[in-house]
Amino acid sequence: LDGLKDTVLIWAPRVTGSLSILGSSSIIYLLLKDRKNKLIKPNCRILLMMSCVDVMSSFALALSTAPIPKESDIQGAVGNDATCTAQGFFIQLGLAVPYYNASLCTYYMLYIRYNMSMRNFEKRIEPFLHAWSLFYPLATAIVCVSMGWFNHAWDQCWISFPNCQDDECGTKQFVIQMICAGIGLVICLIIIIYSLVSIVLYYRKLERETRFYRHSNTGQQEPNARISNIRREKKEISKQAVMYIGAFLITYTSVYVSEVIRGLSVGRITTTLWVMTSITLPLQGFLNFLIYSRPNIDRI
Repeated sequence: LDGLKDTVLIWAPRVTGSLSILGSSSIIYLLLKDRKNKLIKPNCRILLMMSCVDVMSSFALALSTAPIPKESDIQGAVGNDATCTAQGFFIQLGLAVPYYNASLCTYYMLYIRYNMSMRNFEKRIEPFLHAWSLFYPLATAIVCVSMGWFNHAWDQCWISFPNCQDDECGTKQFVIQMICAGIGLVICLIIIIYSLVSIVLYYRKLERETRFYRHSNTGQQEPNARISNIRREKKEISKQAVMYIGAFLITYTSVYVSEVIRGLSVGRITTTLWVMTSITLPLQGFLNFLIYSRPNIDRI
């Protein structure tokens, strides 16, 4: 770390992480304030859990280099081994955020595209999604703590072997990172992209049907008011779902690009990519709040 790059990498996550904490905390407050109406809905329960985890992981990311042991000579480092391990634990636990994002997309896809009722979803699908979203990040975080794998890595503490001197050691570090984080993130990306395509195609179908009934000269009548209302609701929910997917892609695209570069050894991670990651990675909670606060969202 040096110069301007040093300053940006240290302070960017402090700013965006603080915004994310504020955004996720606001979502938690709004959901709990009206919990009798909100928490009967699976998407609100998933969003609540995602926001709770995001507050913890955003706080860990917002600390930036502060928890790194001060003897490391990294700017802003004032911590010790214990604070470094704690930061790594909560960053690893924060993988539950993209898992919950994939779970939220799964709900929207099943509700919008496949007409699954909230009742069926909460009985058959939701318990599995909560277990999947929480268990793997928590289990891997505990394993990493017990194995002593959380050390200072660049501008924060995460899975790192700082004394690596050969390719075999570096490969071991990369494999552990992929097992603990990379594989799960790839699964999340597949689920989210599939959900996005399904929702967008269904939305376009609704748009075509609406135009057909509006401009048809064949004498066919528009569906009754109840069906029309359901279509309008699904169109609005589709917009909301696509926005949550957009927030995920904004947050994690630079992470995916970085891991592809490292995994395929097709070049080096540029300063621009490091800066983008430090800005966007802690930003999920703030983006979620902007989406949740859209006009007319209360009727969804």
